Amino acid sequence: MEGALTRLQKSLRERLEKLHEDDALWQGFARAWADECGTAVVADPAALLADCLQQSPVSLSLATVAVAQELGKLATGAGGVPKTLRDVLIGICLVACERRVDDRCRDEGLEKVPNDMRIGVAQQLAAAVIAAVWSGNGLRLRFDDKNREPEAVTVMRDVPPVEFGFQDAKECVMAELQAMVKPSTIDLNSRDRLSVLRQIREHGVESEDFLVAQLDKYAKGDHARPMFGIATAAHHVLDDPELCAYIAETFRVPTFRYGSAVKDMDVAAWQPTRLQADLMSQLGELFEALYRSHRHQPEHPVPAASAVALGDMRFRVALSFAGEHRSYVSKVASVLIDKLGTERVFYDDNYEALLAGPKGNNRLQKVYHDQTDLNVVFLGGNYQGSDWCGLEWHAVCDLVKKREEERVMYFKFDDGRVEGVFSIDIAIDCRKRTEAQAAQMILDRLQTTTPKTTP
Repeated sequence: MEGALTRLQKSLRERLEKLHEDDALWQGFARAWADECGTAVVADPAALLADCLQQSPVSLSLATVAVAQELGKLATGAGGVPKTLRDVLIGICLVACERRVDDRCRDEGLEKVPNDMRIGVAQQLAAAVIAAVWSGNGLRLRFDDKNREPEAVTVMRDVPPVEFGFQDAKECVMAELQAMVKPSTIDLNSRDRLSVLRQIREHGVESEDFLVAQLDKYAKGDHARPMFGIATAAHHVLDDPELCAYIAETFRVPTFRYGSAVKDMDVAAWQPTRLQADLMSQLGELFEALYRSHRHQPEHPVPAASAVALGDMRFRVALSFAGEHRSYVSKVASVLIDKLGTERVFYDDNYEALLAGPKGNNRLQKVYHDQTDLNVVFLGGNYQGSDWCGLEWHAVCDLVKKREEERVMYFKFDDGRVEGVFSIDIAIDCRKRTEAQAAQMILDRLQTTTPKTTP
């Protein structure tokens, strides 16, 4: 069965195995699944995966949404359904979508997938699902808490023109791939992505064989390879069919076009309008059920009582980092918040409203200098050049000067030099630690860090 599993099915199997490690969560999910499907309660991940693959895509889809709604009613707290359960239900939903697309592909008699796929689908997410199945690349989804929608992590949309100074379109596209799979910058937002691209331009684009190895490692860990999704009919660096073929054949990264990018072309390879509605209904209802319990509020909201005055708060941990490392640090923050509480972890996104306004820089420096027991500094990338990091770093350096170095902990993403850090200073290497491991090391350090007295 191993060789027959698709990327999405392998990813689901891993999610089920992780859920199985928590017996209480597994039992609750297995019972809810059995009740909905009218089957016996399964005892292990392999049996549940087999059950999913035996059901029709439509039945599987309806069962997934129903179970998500039932578990959502039982979930408590701002986080709603636990993340491991959400991951499993999203994985089942994607497998159902995949099989639905596969059925339609066979109905349409589609056998060979062109390097440049033309999909007459307006919804970016539906197009991403179809392209992921069509190409066999798999798909990763995340939930954007700001616009309340799921989005495809592994789709790079609308590669920028060559204004970054790369030699040509080929180098520009390779730089995008390199930024995508850089270990510490997966799930980049647009601002961080541009910063990473500038770094790549400065240091140079990796060779083909090295980039292929990075992509293979990324795909192995996430059961999904990147894809380029083009949504504009305007001139684009990937308009060149030879370049598309080169990227697809060398790196196994296809390009697909949808929406306005295909409407003016003579022929679209496939126009599954009704299938789009099926997929968007399924995904939309699932995410509505999974995230309904914390709609209109952040995943880790700041308690109202604490929001009265930021200057009166006391933090066990404050995190300082450059923007290009937000993906990694946000996961560290999530673990810390789960253990310590939002009001005890200073992570900038959770306190943006309280920092906004004149003299926000003073409030920020006071948090790091006077209100925090342990300042955790993530060095590397553009840390030295960031204005906000500079303010935070100034406060941290003053603590060291005052012999309060026990309140400072260093991590690093690279070996770049940072003024004020010397060879005798020890920084934990994030390239060798997962986010969960980094968070645990911070929690371990807190065991020996006494609360800071009020200045």
